[in-house]
Order: sequence, then structure tokens, then C-alpha cells
Amino acid sequence: SSDLAWAGNIIGWRAVMILIAGLAMVALIVVLVFVRDRSAGTQVSFGHLFSAITQKKSGLTVLTTLLQMAAMLSTYALIAPYMVHKFDVAPDDVFILLFVYGGCGILGNIIAGRLSDRMGPDKVIWLGLAGSILTFLILLVIGPSMVIGLAVLCVWSVTGMIFHTPQQQRIVAIAGEQRSLLLALNASALYLGMSFGSWMSRQASVEWGYESLPAFSAALMVLCALVFFASQKSLKKASVSTED
Repeated sequence: SSDLAWAGNIIGWRAVMILIAGLAMVALIVVLVFVRDRSAGTQVSFGHLFSAITQKKSGLTVLTTLLQMAAMLSTYALIAPYMVHKFDVAPDDVFILLFVYGGCGILGNIIAGRLSDRMGPDKVIWLGLAGSILTFLILLVIGPSMVIGLAVLCVWSVTGMIFHTPQQQRIVAIAGEQRSLLLALNASALYLGMSFGSWMSRQASVEWGYESLPAFSAALMVLCALVFFASQKSLKKASVSTED
């Protein structure tokens, strides 16, 4: 999204939408040509959906994703006016910050899998959550330094993006035959988190100003960490019960 926002400033949003539609068509053609698996997926009913949401081990996992994305969007949704207000960036230069954010996010995705293979998914998630909380707290106290702002922005992007790959690995490990359903719920949680975070960003900026946004992001990320901790305990308890 950051790189698309950067592209929108360069070629215009109409051209960006045409580009997205073209890429979607390319993806469709690639799937039709190269994906050979035509086997039917696992049947899903409303009962399966309700069970996945209400069971602790799966419900808390999905809720973790929702809160993590809500925390990120509570600041990111209004990142352009926030950066203009906080770091005195010229409005025409905001696209540079978005490009940096997007590039660092790609870096986070690249290293997430490698870190998860070495450290295990849970430790990488904790690293991402702790790094994000620290980044938001730093944003609250630093002065209007463009250099420091770029550095913090990059760390924020990396710590935010390293969350998703290990989270999906956890889902695949715990879901069994219903992993497709839980992965779909996890994707839905991403968008619900985006919506809630964007709403929170708007409310906070109106009531307390743009500089308050990282405080709300940090608070939601702390709540996310608590839910993730509860998710870990629930999975360990379920594992012990299965062994017994």
C-alpha cells in the first residue's frame, strides 16, 4: 500500500487503479495456467466457522492478528498529515516517506521467514510486537528530526511486517484440517483491523491531534501482546490435554 501511494503521486491514482486491475488479470492467468491442483477443498459450514471463532486456541490467534493490524493503522491511516505535522515534511515530499516505509516493509517480509526458521514463530512475533511498541513510544517523544523520523519509520515498518509470516505458520500448525478456514479468518481479521485502526486514527486525530496517534497504536499493540500471550497459554494447555 505504501508503494502504491508513492506511485499514485507519480502517475496518478487512475493509472494506479488500471495497473492493479492489470496485475490482477495477470495473476488470474498465471493461476489458470500453472496451478494443477483441482481437488476439492475441505467443506466448511457455519458451524465450523462459529467453532473456529469461539475456540480459544483459534479465536485468540485471529484476534491477535486483528489487534496487530488495528495498532499499525491507528497511526498509518493518517501517516501523511502526521508526518507533515510531526516532522514538518512538505506535503509534496510525503511520497518519499511512503516509499521508504514500503521498502522497509519488503525487507521485513524477507527476513521474517528466515528468522522464524531459526528462532521459531513465537519468538519472532514477540520481537515484532515489542519492536512496534518501542517504535510508537519513540515517535511520541522524539523531536522534529527528519533523519530520526526516517529511521524510526523504517524500524516501524520492519517490526510490523515480520509479524505476519510467523503468524501464518502458527495457524497452519494449530488448525489441522481446518487450516484453510482459519487462514481465511486470519485474512478477514487483517481487513477488520485495518477498518478499526482507521476509525481509531480518525477519532484520535479529531479529539487529541495527530501527535496522539502513536499513543493509541502503542496501547493497541500492548493489548495485542496480552492476547498473544493468552493464545500461547491456550495452545500449550490444549497440547498438554491432547498428550494426556
